[in-house]
Order: sequence, then C-alpha cells, then structure tokens
Amino acid sequence: MDSTVGRISTESELLATLLKRFSERLYFLRSQRELTQEALAHGAKLHPGYISALERGMKMPTLHTLERLANGLKIEVRDLLDFPDTGTVQDDRANDDIKLLIDRLKKCDPKTVQRIRKAVEVLTAP
Repeated sequence: MDSTVGRISTESELLATLLKRFSERLYFLRSQRELTQEALAHGAKLHPGYISALERGMKMPTLHTLERLANGLKIEVRDLLDFPDTGTVQDDRANDDIKLLIDRLKKCDPKTVQRIRKAVEVLTAP
C-alpha cells in the first residue's frame, strides 16, 4: 500500500510540474508574439478567462485546446509543448525571459539598446 501512495504522490508531482511548465511556455509564446490574452483567445476561439487560467496553471488543456492555442499562436502543437530542458521550472522561466528580452531588443534602435544595457549594468552591479 505504501508503494501505491508513493506512486500517486510522484504522479501528482509530475503532473503539477508539467502543468507549470506548460503554463509558463504558453505565457512565453504569447508574450513573444506581443499578443494580449484577449487577442490569443480570439485567434484560438477560446475565452480570455480560460487563457488566463491556463497561464496560471489552473486548468489542464485538452488536445483540442492545444490545437486551438497552436492555431492562435500560428505555431505547431509540438512547439507549444517544446519545453526547455534546463532542469528546473525556475531556470526555464529565466531562460524564457532572457529569450524574450533578446527578441524585443532586436526590434529596438541602437540608442535604445545602449540605454537598456546601461540600465542592466546599474541593476546588476555588485
């Protein structure tokens, strides 16, 4: 009986980790495309509140929902589930944030990039 309880606990933890990674991936992909939750909901034919719940890890998407989200983001379903493999959810989020910053910096003019670099130096100085 103890092994069953341990297995259920491990499966629950795995599911919680998967849901957390999915919610952060969805947020990253939406933010990367500079879409609001409402815009993604419209493109995916879903309710904005449902998008919010997915991004907060409060809902588990069905396969049909994954397909709708992928359509709304204009990506393949596999891209939606392509989680970075850095070891922890916190590391994944940091790497996603860095990628998002780089993508946004690429859209900035050189003067803005230089100002942002200086701000980062001030914020990260020992």
